Amino acid sequence: MKGKMKTFKLSKGAPVQPKSIKMPLDKIEPRTLNCNELDDEAFSGLVGDIKANGLRYPILVRHTGPDSYELVDGEHRWRAAKQLGWKEIQVQVVDMSKEEAEVANFELNSNRGQLNPVKVAMLFDDERRRGLSQEMIGQKYKITQARVSQYLETLTYPEEIQRLLISRLIKLEHTRKIVSALDDQELQIQVARKVSDEGLSVRETQVAIRDLLEEKQKEKQWKEQKEEEMSTDDIGDKDIEGPSQVSPAAGSELSEDLANVWHVPTELPPYMLLPCGHKVSRLPNDGLPISVTTILCPFCQEVTVLLKVDLSFLVKYSW
Repeated sequence: MKGKMKTFKLSKGAPVQPKSIKMPLDKIEPRTLNCNELDDEAFSGLVGDIKANGLRYPILVRHTGPDSYELVDGEHRWRAAKQLGWKEIQVQVVDMSKEEAEVANFELNSNRGQLNPVKVAMLFDDERRRGLSQEMIGQKYKITQARVSQYLETLTYPEEIQRLLISRLIKLEHTRKIVSALDDQELQIQVARKVSDEGLSVRETQVAIRDLLEEKQKEKQWKEQKEEEMSTDDIGDKDIEGPSQVSPAAGSELSEDLANVWHVPTELPPYMLLPCGHKVSRLPNDGLPISVTTILCPFCQEVTVLLKVDLSFLVKYSW
């Protein structure tokens, strides 16, 4: 057996070096929560290594009942052995309580640099539901309260970012920069995907966030400018936009067959577009000697009636 046996402080107090024995795989149950998680590629690499070189280190289990054991550390090695069709695996059996096993799993993965932030957050969330404060969790796992808070914060991240963290495609340092700088979850996911796809460093992630914010600010300014321009155009065109019904007073002297109505502003173009689609020279708006006058289209002979209703507008009726 390769490697050096680890020494553990057990629940009964004295540090001991557990003996390594062979144990049937089916007697061992995995932990409910493991602070480490390998993606498919990394796990396939582990399976290949164990197949070629054997088990480098025994897995760690604790006794939970008559002829039954639970993993403390080494779940991926245990799963790899099962995938390879092994019937037995080399183990070290330790006398640990459930709480001691949780701490041991955390510390061993931390020492190897293999802590998974989301998995740790799930563990700490369980502790919180049992009544432990963040300060108490920090004392139990020998980390600061601020670090506990950072882990728990990952449970509020969008699910896609959590999956990237679990798969080790992005680091906690990346996500903290992303979430603190961007409120919009879609933008958070957009940057997280970029970090994952391009393998950005934390510094490069900050630059990507800055560039995105500048781009969004320019888009916002452009949109506001366009909306302002459209609003100005609407003010100029609002009196000729659509047909409305003639009021009884305005149309009292006209046939009941009158239909479409347009309010024409005082500032008319040099020509008037008649309902028939032909253009004729504009009549003066002011100083009409009579209240009602007509225009005969010289092209199709259609009649248009103009009614001067005030000094500012002409209301145009056609039939």
